Amino acid sequence: MRRNRLFFVVLGLFMLLFAGLVYAWSVLSLPLGAYFTSWSKAQLSLTFTICMMFFCLGGMAGGMAAKRMHVRFIIWMSGLLFLIGFLASSRADTLAVLYLGYGVLCGFASGLVYNAVLSTMSAWFPDKQGMISGVLLMAFGFSSFFVGKIYQAFTPSGEGVEAWRTSFVVFGGLIAAAFLICGLFFDRPRPEEQASLKELSSGRKRSREGGLDIGTREMVKRSSFWIFFLWTICIGGAGMALISQASGIAREAGPDVTE
Repeated sequence: MRRNRLFFVVLGLFMLLFAGLVYAWSVLSLPLGAYFTSWSKAQLSLTFTICMMFFCLGGMAGGMAAKRMHVRFIIWMSGLLFLIGFLASSRADTLAVLYLGYGVLCGFASGLVYNAVLSTMSAWFPDKQGMISGVLLMAFGFSSFFVGKIYQAFTPSGEGVEAWRTSFVVFGGLIAAAFLICGLFFDRPRPEEQASLKELSSGRKRSREGGLDIGTREMVKRSSFWIFFLWTICIGGAGMALISQASGIAREAGPDVTE
């Protein structure tokens, strides 16, 4: 019996809503900046830079692991890394511990589950890959807004206030629990389901028969790849720089923006 693919969409949205929490660093870091007054904004911002570096590495590792492991094990591994990362960050008294916990572990975990969810959902929607990717990315992006608001509401900041430590522990536990439960049900299409799904996309594939399908070695020899690669770095870098300072920019723009 063919399973309803919309069920997996809901699971994917839920997981990426939690995984996208790493993008809320500009909000999460406010209580840390108030508590550790000797840490500069540049030092705190470096946490997000490290996080994004390991997000990319996690995505690459997730792509390689997808061929060898069931997707649920990748999701569970990501949940465990998130838990360890947030627990380590909650006990941070030095920048090195914060960089390791939030930057390395949480960043890698986010990339790991991001790749696992998107690649699995692409298999479920061969006929609407662009649409499903956009819907999932919407949840990933909205995470920093929704979860960030919850964090602000329950995490007072100020010199000597350590409420952020408890919030980090709670977030780590919630993400691990969510990934554990979702991982039990999240799955790729079975062979018989894949055959049925291919019929849905057969018409679209015929319209793209003129496209070029080449390997990695051939791809990196083409100038069009490097132009696109450099363009993506510039656009992505500008976007990440803005996201990492979004909360500070909003605070300077006026008190009404952050209330």
